Amino acid sequence: MDRNGAIDGWRGLSVILVLIGHLIEHRFVDFFPTTSFQSLSVDSFESLLMVLWNIAARPLGITATLGVSFFFLISGYLITTLMWAEEKKRGEVSLQAFYIRRIFRILPAFLFFLCSLYVISYFSDWPVTNAQFFYAGTFTCNLWFADCGWMLGHTWSLAVEEQFYIIWPLLFLLLPSRFRLPSLFVLLFFLIGISPWQPWTRPFALLAIGAIWGLSSSIREVFRNRILHWHVYVGIAGLAISSLQFAQQFLLLQPFLIAIVLFGTLESKGPLVGIVSNRAVQLIGVASYSIYLWQQMFTGTPDFYREAPILGYTFLLCVPVLFSYFVIEKPFIRIGRRLSTQIIGNSQSADTKNS
Repeated sequence: MDRNGAIDGWRGLSVILVLIGHLIEHRFVDFFPTTSFQSLSVDSFESLLMVLWNIAARPLGITATLGVSFFFLISGYLITTLMWAEEKKRGEVSLQAFYIRRIFRILPAFLFFLCSLYVISYFSDWPVTNAQFFYAGTFTCNLWFADCGWMLGHTWSLAVEEQFYIIWPLLFLLLPSRFRLPSLFVLLFFLIGISPWQPWTRPFALLAIGAIWGLSSSIREVFRNRILHWHVYVGIAGLAISSLQFAQQFLLLQPFLIAIVLFGTLESKGPLVGIVSNRAVQLIGVASYSIYLWQQMFTGTPDFYREAPILGYTFLLCVPVLFSYFVIEKPFIRIGRRLSTQIIGNSQSADTKNS
């Protein structure tokens, strides 16, 4: 499958949203204070400005969550599309080749980050425990018993994706093709239905929506014909409104609003087309995994940097990101693809001999 520049653009925009959210909510929280509406009163021009700032700051506060949500949707779509394309081309999906690609895509850069953080925390006395390293390294930071702290807390989303990568290809292989889409719809509405009481289901609902989009050409065609520019605007407005305290009922609609915004933009509709088509944003998207891994180290609250003040300069994030991407990530991705190609080639040779 050819590389999709718009998908890279979405990755870039998503990781930018994560950075904005973390910088506002944590790194520069002293410059962006928010106050509860109950404690505010409009009795002067200054207090009116404070009220307006609180209203404006609410959508900014969920940018990190939205950025991660878009990543989930993209992952569900891409992984399913790749497996569906391989099945149509070869008649089956090679789980061995799939897992090899995922291992070499995810683990080398992640292990480099973990080892680097361990060394830095050892010499700087950062509060990162061995238990937190264990939870992060075993992709369990999204589970109820795992407290991964700030420096490794973001790996909860990587844990969700890894669990998806393990389970969905197996189901894809085991389920007859005619049952895949109905099963995904049942799973999707179950996950959304229990999400008010079990919020951990929302990421998996987004992955399911992405998988449905990748699996059904008819749904994509209906969406392509029916979606209009104003739908994307409404989706963006709905996401902003859902961040407000009085509009929590919109949370049930959030996965669908996110899908409208992302897939509508991919259909060249709405206000975000220019952003995801921007070459600089697409380049950020290419390195988004390394940015995601390292940004937490540079976007913590100010007290984190008393022991390691140099890491408090957020712009220095580009140093480990560039090293991680060019020295670790890219070479290992190539190795994974080469091994995957060899596995598929050997499998085809064996099938030919046995036929």
